[in-house]
Amino acid sequence: MTESDLIEAVFRSSDVTSREQAEAVTRATLRNLGRGLSVGEARDLAAPLPPGLSEELVEVERKQAKPMAYEEFLEQVAEEADLPEETVQQYVRVVVGVLAGRVGKEELENARAQLPPNYDRVFGTDPTAVGRPFVAVAIEGAEFEPTVDAEATIRSTLETLGERLSRGEAEDLSQYLEGEAKQWLLDQASTDAADFSADAFVDRVVRRADVSGETARKAIRTVGAALSDVVPPEEMERALDQLPAEFDSLLGLEE
Repeated sequence: MTESDLIEAVFRSSDVTSREQAEAVTRATLRNLGRGLSVGEARDLAAPLPPGLSEELVEVERKQAKPMAYEEFLEQVAEEADLPEETVQQYVRVVVGVLAGRVGKEELENARAQLPPNYDRVFGTDPTAVGRPFVAVAIEGAEFEPTVDAEATIRSTLETLGERLSRGEAEDLSQYLEGEAKQWLLDQASTDAADFSADAFVDRVVRRADVSGETARKAIRTVGAALSDVVPPEEMERALDQLPAEFDSLLGLEE
């Protein structure tokens, strides 16, 4: 995930007039959030971000002993981003949603806990997926034979993963996937996760995609690697906690 990916996500998710304006409000929001956080929390929040944006959170000057009032925060962002004060809140909400899509809801909540209660007005937003469609990310890292329908095989893998997870976890994971992959993960999900082994997982992908076992295993590892790229670590850990240890190796996520 690059700086451009994150700023593009802000641009696409709001009605700012240009990418330059999207960048301005992104940087202003991160700077002013950073001013209200401890250095340690700012570093934790900044860790998954590209360097040019992580610096906005960490290297900001902290003059006040406590976080600025919410209204002052909005005024400061509006001034630095050259936006009208009456509309700046909606843009900050977009930035926070994109930030959640990269760092995860848990880390964002840790930051939220250090700020005054009325900051909830911008923190109460769903994560926004950042970057290219998930299928493009996955296919880029794959080495399928020319005769294999890579997209169909990745879809079959996501459908099977959704079947193996509880619906609640599949929904949480899907928030970080861009494009059609979000729905594929949910297509077979149900309240109670289906209980089957890693070998049975491979068999289901084989049947759904009509591919060999070797190709299915390659697709599963490809999806595992792509999920690691786009899903925050703590969310991946929650998903893996629902699966037997043998799935770590199947997904290529063993340490």
